[in-house]
Order: sequence, then structure tokens, then C-alpha cells
Amino acid sequence: PFLFELVPPPEFTDGLGTICRCISQVANEKQEQKDPDYYIDLKQSVNLPSSQDLLVRLMVMLNRPFKRPQYGERIARCLADIAHILHPSLAPLCAEHSKSLIKFLESGDADEVSITKWEDVLLRFFKEMCAAIKDEHYLMELADTLLQQMKTVYKGSSGVKRVIFRYLGAVL
Repeated sequence: PFLFELVPPPEFTDGLGTICRCISQVANEKQEQKDPDYYIDLKQSVNLPSSQDLLVRLMVMLNRPFKRPQYGERIARCLADIAHILHPSLAPLCAEHSKSLIKFLESGDADEVSITKWEDVLLRFFKEMCAAIKDEHYLMELADTLLQQMKTVYKGSSGVKRVIFRYLGAVL
């Protein structure tokens, strides 16, 4: 669970792909072994980020899939592997969408696609997530997290702020 602490801070942005790969590997092993430790209550641990912090950070950074080699694939895989921890309603949705996102990124077509088209695909995915959650309190915290991360984590990035505003519109 302590790997989750490394996801939100901006100083780990370049290493986020590797962090996500490690989180995925641990999550997969715990799921295969049916380990009860897989189900982490992020609210119980003081130092762990909230599920909204993790979801926002992963979805926003997924909008920059070519930042480093396999960056987008690793984030999408991580999102699918920890979806149940983020919110139980997200597990089937993330499993389905992450496979298609990874397949697309691994194909040769990904290099030719415009980033705007990619962002539109992710926005539809995010809207489906919000619809699946159906928990107003969770969604309000998600909106607050989007605003908070825009002010702190992404304060100098206009492209990322545009993505956050689109996600904020989807939540509201």
C-alpha cells in the first residue's frame, strides 16, 4: 500500500509508469492468491492518498501516454488492477476499457493518433466511471480533488489544466 504514496506527488511524474507497474504486479499477485490484504481501505491509513487522489492522478496522466516508453500502458494496467480499491463499481468498467486502451497504445496506430482524439476517448471513459459510481459524496470529493490537484500538482501546465476542466465538467 505504501507505493500509493508515490502516485500523487508531482516530483514522481517521470517515474509514475514504473510505480504503476510495481503497483500492478503487487495487486495481481494479491488477487491471484486471494489475499485479503488486496482490499486496502485508503481512508484508514493516514499517509495514503484518497481513492479520488489516485483516480484523478492516474486519469490525468493517462492523457500523456507517450511521456515515456510504455507510460500509458502501465497507467491503464494499474488503473484496471486497483479499480476495486478505488471504488467497487469501477472494477468491471476499468477492466474492459483498460484492455482496449492498452491494445490501442501497443498497436502501431497509436503514434499516428492525435492527442485530442485520445483525450476524447479518455473523457468518455471518465464520464462512464462517474456514471458507474453513483455516489454523490464520492463524486463531490472527486471534483474537489480535481480542483486541488490543478492548483498544486499541475499549476504550470495549461494542457493538463484543460483536461482537468473537461473532467470537472464530467463530474458536475
